[in-house]
Amino acid sequence: MLQFLKPNGILHDEVPQKPISSQTHKDMYDAMIRTRLFYDHCEKIEIEKGHRMRLHIGPKGQEAAEVASVYALNANDWICYYARSYGVALARGVSFRSLIDSFYYYGKPPPKTVDDFLAHRVLLPYSWVGIHSAHAVGIAWAEKLRNTDSIAVAFFGDGATAQSDFHGAMAWASVFDIPVLFICENNQYAISTPARIQNPSPTFAAKAQAYGMMSEYVDGNDPLAMYDAVSRAADFARSHKRPMFIEAVTYRDGPHTSAVGEIVRVSDEEKETARENDPLKRYKLFRFSEVGAAHFGTHWTEPREHALYNKITNEIRSVTTEAYKEYSVYYEQRKAEIPLTNIRTHVVKHAPPPIFIPVSTEIIGPEVIENADCRDGINMALFDALHNDSERRIICVGQDIGDAGGVMRTTSLPKEFIHDQFPHLTEDVIHGFLPLKRVFPDRIIDALLNEAAIAGVCLGLSIRDMHPIFEMQFSGFVKSALHQIEEYSRYADRYTDRIHPSGVLRLPFGHGDRIEYHNECQFGAFTGMHGMVIACPSTPQDFYDMFRAATCSNHFIAFFEHLTLYRTVEIRQNITRRAPSLVIEAFGIRTAREGSDITIASCGRMLHECLAVASLLWEEHKISAEVLDVRILAPLDRETLLESVRKTGRFLVVQEECNHGFGTHLVATVADEVLEYIRARRIPILGTPCAFAPPPRFWEFHVPNTSFITAQIQALMQE
Repeated sequence: MLQFLKPNGILHDEVPQKPISSQTHKDMYDAMIRTRLFYDHCEKIEIEKGHRMRLHIGPKGQEAAEVASVYALNANDWICYYARSYGVALARGVSFRSLIDSFYYYGKPPPKTVDDFLAHRVLLPYSWVGIHSAHAVGIAWAEKLRNTDSIAVAFFGDGATAQSDFHGAMAWASVFDIPVLFICENNQYAISTPARIQNPSPTFAAKAQAYGMMSEYVDGNDPLAMYDAVSRAADFARSHKRPMFIEAVTYRDGPHTSAVGEIVRVSDEEKETARENDPLKRYKLFRFSEVGAAHFGTHWTEPREHALYNKITNEIRSVTTEAYKEYSVYYEQRKAEIPLTNIRTHVVKHAPPPIFIPVSTEIIGPEVIENADCRDGINMALFDALHNDSERRIICVGQDIGDAGGVMRTTSLPKEFIHDQFPHLTEDVIHGFLPLKRVFPDRIIDALLNEAAIAGVCLGLSIRDMHPIFEMQFSGFVKSALHQIEEYSRYADRYTDRIHPSGVLRLPFGHGDRIEYHNECQFGAFTGMHGMVIACPSTPQDFYDMFRAATCSNHFIAFFEHLTLYRTVEIRQNITRRAPSLVIEAFGIRTAREGSDITIASCGRMLHECLAVASLLWEEHKISAEVLDVRILAPLDRETLLESVRKTGRFLVVQEECNHGFGTHLVATVADEVLEYIRARRIPILGTPCAFAPPPRFWEFHVPNTSFITAQIQALMQE
């Protein structure tokens, strides 16, 4: 274990490789005291007095690991920290008031607080354990792609090392040589679980070896050792564009949170050892020593110490008193102004107005792709987006999208196009397609087989103003990444639009001749995430136009692509390649067929099934069905939907989901507005999910089909 300063404040003979200036010593000492006093004030005084800070989680006992690390970094490095590690924010220069606001402000931090954090390149704290480690990797990756000398640092506890997000981030950073620094504050407990149960290895630093990553095992209560280790690690990450891992062995002096109290029984011996190893005590003993005085540049005395404590304490009291007074006034005002039915509109700020990200509009090759299918639409849209991305903001990430060109050849180019436009690449054509990676080798990246890592890293990229296009290969895989994806929708609120991540999540879905194998439709998992655009094209031209619009959007797009439409011959059409002219939200609902007796709403492959039903209804029963193509599920085009339903008086939704989801959303929307005028039904996928693939002849009993939809409509017409 790396240690220079013993618990008694005496230096070892070994000299740190990175010297610390006297001013840095003074600043670190002050910052550690500020962190400790802020904790004590919040935990012991404010809560006891019944103020609004009902939950407090803090770094008492871990001040050296956090403060010294920050002072070892450059000002342009990015910091991602978890809720307990607010010592890093204070050490970086974030104000007491901003820190208080980040935890306890009504609804979300005010803009001035967000500006304070971002001015110091510190992201607001996370409470979801370990989730931010992947974001740090993405941020550092973006800096590497831009060829800057900035790195990113992720602070987390020992408990986070058991999370899949942590392991995904570690693997990603190592595989792709990302300049990110992982700092594990091993405070010995994950709530009540001791480190010895969390980790079977002798150290948490040993985990780095499995990822081919250099690591260091450091006394986290020694500010000199932490400064030395982090300085060298940051230099290494910066110069070699490689990750580093540091385990800072420290101790959580207090309960997990103020809400749960102290639920860990520790021995008197353990408590005494912790008191002897207290980082603030250790640093104080050093500062009062003759050797320490030489390092600090001044002789320190108890009156000076007392004066410093009083100064910081008074500052904290003044700031917190002012903050709580403002909170109380604000709360009472808002309580009187906001009806409970509208509280969401006041607390939650929705996404900013949609805009285009400026792009050039050059078209290489023919403007019209004849007799094209949906796969041609998505591939040509992707090619045109990358070709016109002069700022190189777009980066494509996913499983098997690189050298393989996608398992469905949806990151590929057809051989005819290659033959005409890139004849020197014709020898690389495989099964009629050329992987798009051959044209854009550094823009299409094969990802790890970890959906959460893909989403988290891409969120980090978007934080630094990249526009990632990331694919889950099959929508059925997305479930393990939903917590990361939800962070996209939270960011606009959390950062009051100072950071508004954009990107496109490609989600191939849909049933064909199999049930269980990855094809599940996941609309319902996304409809509850505000600020997100949910798109589902149904025609080759829409595949092209909507995807081009998505790549030029300032929003996050969940882009659902029905697998069976990729190669469906019956819906082939000529595709016109053109510059985006609409924000993707404006695509809304398309009236695919006009009618007067009943409104049928669907999307994806089911739309074409509904069109076939509508033709059959008219030919055999003279029932005039209006078919709506719900291309954009969120934000929902309510006007078009309700106008159609008011006209026909009957409403049917056909969906490729088992129960809830997009159909429920549409029926509820109609019910809220015009239920008294209409009769409505919803047709979900039949049966229940099963863990086997039934023979194709049984498929008609599972997925909504022409005969079943027709029967449901006839019944609805008779009601």
